[in-house]
Amino acid sequence: MAGGEVKKGMSREEAGKLYEQLRKNMESKFGKGELDSIIQKEKQRVRREQAAAKTKVSGTRPTGVAAAEAYPAIRRGSGAQAAMLFVVFFAVMKMGISLMEASGIASVSNASASVVGTAAPGVSAGYSREEAKVLTALDERRVKLEERSAGLDRREAEMERRDREFAARLTQIRDLTERLKSDRLQNDHRKNAQLDQLANVYGSMNPAEAAQLMDQLDVTIALSLIERMPEKRIGQILSLMSPERALTMTRMLSNKQ
Repeated sequence: MAGGEVKKGMSREEAGKLYEQLRKNMESKFGKGELDSIIQKEKQRVRREQAAAKTKVSGTRPTGVAAAEAYPAIRRGSGAQAAMLFVVFFAVMKMGISLMEASGIASVSNASASVVGTAAPGVSAGYSREEAKVLTALDERRVKLEERSAGLDRREAEMERRDREFAARLTQIRDLTERLKSDRLQNDHRKNAQLDQLANVYGSMNPAEAAQLMDQLDVTIALSLIERMPEKRIGQILSLMSPERALTMTRMLSNKQ
């Protein structure tokens, strides 16, 4: 009955292709030697069943010409052999399908569908399940690397922005330092010019008047004025100043020298 159903469902060529596919799958699962052993055992079982059937029929079949006419298929060795091979083929096919289903291997028609179902988006259906898993893992790794690269790019851009801000602030500090230095030099120059002018004024005065006024000035200012005068004028003014103030001025002048 099983043979009749297969003939209605597929051609001989399709059955042959299916057999080859099943054979390859079983060889990859059990190995060629073990598969050949299974086929031989199945052939022996079919032969035993046929021998038992012949023995049973021989007890009731007619003899002579009637027997030859009644049982032409039994007398033809090639026909019996073909029938046996046909039965073995479908027995092996059925057994192979059962073994593969028990082992978790899908049938030939469902294998490609399972690969397509488990493959990642963008993976071709022509890959096996293992290849699809590898490609899926590689794709996930690629996505993680791209995310990491994007994060590194953002950090690099942030560091470049901070470097630019730091460089701009450093430039501002340098400019401010230069301006302060320039202002200080200008102030020193202006102060020195004023002291030079005052020193000329005090130097042109009467020594007694100049000594009296310089006794009343701050000692630092008085020192700045007197050191700008000629040595002769310094001696005249110091001799007319109070002894204490003249001694202090003399000490300060000697320390500067």
